[in-house]
Parts: sequence; structure tokens; C-alpha cells
Amino acid sequence: MTDFERCLLDIENELMTGKCAWVADFNESFRALKIGDISFDMVVRGNTRGKTMGFLLSRIYSYFTLPSYDVACFVSCVDSFGERALNATLRAVINHLKNNDLQWAWLIFLRKGPFSDEIRRAVENMKFQELGVALIDVESNTVTPSNSYLGRSIPKYLKLKRRP
Repeated sequence: MTDFERCLLDIENELMTGKCAWVADFNESFRALKIGDISFDMVVRGNTRGKTMGFLLSRIYSYFTLPSYDVACFVSCVDSFGERALNATLRAVINHLKNNDLQWAWLIFLRKGPFSDEIRRAVENMKFQELGVALIDVESNTVTPSNSYLGRSIPKYLKLKRRP
């Protein structure tokens, strides 16, 4: 199993059963999904209302107070990555959000080794309200999130296991 496959399994596990389960009920996972011209190694979809836990009163309360948003997480493993590829991927994801009535999404790029300073700066300066973007170096587990609420929440909820 390659480092990318291990990392994809870790992300999928965190989304479906880890801390991310408190953010949304991620319940569908797709591998090697093509959206437009862009191929994603993994796409996980879910809903913010999700499974309601607790006693009857807390279930009723959450049903009427929690919003029911469709959400997704897109993961792409990249080797060489430039600003043109970043912009094409962003366009594909934003179009997919609009066309499929998704309220928000996380977009994660995995790479073995550090990302270029140009790409890291571009991602750090992004302020999309409906899209959180993160760059993850698989070797060092370094996460570079975008400067939006959703982007900053990725390292908080998505904890990757350190591999020797």
C-alpha cells in the first residue's frame, strides 16, 4: 500500500468516524471520480444534519434547529502541481458545488514532499466562503490551509496519523 493510499484511508476514516463526524455525517465515499476534466482520488459526500444522537427531546430539538446542508470533501493526490492546475481544480469544484446544491466543501491536495511557495501562498490567501482548501505534505504531515473558516477548520478536524 502506497503512502497516498494510506493517507486516503486515514482521511476517509476521519471523515466518516472521527472528529469530522461531529461536523457532518459523511456517508458516501467514491474513489477515482471524474468531475468535468478533473480526476479526484477520493470524494466523500454527506449531510450536516446527519444521524441525530441522544434522547427523544434532543433528537426533536436538533431536527428543527440544525440546518440540513449537503456537503463534500474532495481529495486529489498530486505530483507536480502548478497554479494553472490549482485554478482548474477550483473551478471544477465550485461548479460542482453549484450544480449539485452543495452548501460547502473541503478540497484537499496530497503530495509527497513540500508544495512550492507560490502554491502555498496562493492557497493561504484564498477566502472562499463555501470552500476550504488545504495542502498536505504526506511525508511530514504538514497542513497548509486556506484563510477561510472552512479552510482553517481542516487541520482541526482532520487528524492524520503519523507514519514511521
